Amino acid sequence: MRWVFLSLVCLNLLVMVWFWRDQAGMSEAQQQVDKVELQGKGLILLSELDRSQLSYKTKQVSENSITDQRCYSVGPFKDVSDAKFLGIRAEALGFSSQMRSLATGGSIEHWVHIPPLANRQQSLQLLRELQGRGVDSYIITQGDLAEGISLGLFRNKQSADSLSKKMQAMNYNVVIKEVLRGEKELWLEFPQVSALTEAMRKRVAGEGQPLNWMLTDCSNSK
Repeated sequence: MRWVFLSLVCLNLLVMVWFWRDQAGMSEAQQQVDKVELQGKGLILLSELDRSQLSYKTKQVSENSITDQRCYSVGPFKDVSDAKFLGIRAEALGFSSQMRSLATGGSIEHWVHIPPLANRQQSLQLLRELQGRGVDSYIITQGDLAEGISLGLFRNKQSADSLSKKMQAMNYNVVIKEVLRGEKELWLEFPQVSALTEAMRKRVAGEGQPLNWMLTDCSNSK
């Protein structure tokens, strides 16, 4: 009986050791799982994000690129020297600029002329004849009307028509051609849009001729 009792005690001890080791292993495994889960919290699936979160950076880049394509233009200037003077003053304040010529529209002028003749000799002969009759004229040397005779360029169409009728009455073949004359203004262009605050723009312009500031597309982005 004594040996049976000792055997049961030993068996119980072995069972207790076995269960203790198994429980310890499970605890360690659980700790590893918890650790992985904690580390995994830094990973977020794209499907879990709000659409506004995904588009924020793209939107910000797009807005910055649009701003980068805009420039401040100041003008118009009466002549090149005025524009250069303001450019020098702006450079002293830390702003770079470039001169830009902006088209502001155009006007139509009326060119009264005699169409081109066969050669220069005929043109010279007709020119001497016209000048001998007191008609202001000169030979056209370039373009589609080369070797023709120019009788005048008029902004007033009535003046052009009057001269044309006078020359036709003298048996000269006269034609009126409309010519578009483009008009341009000088402006200075500054790419530093954000730095040119209202106060700074006043410092750049200084006192003198009235100038206008406007946001335009940068000339190098066209």
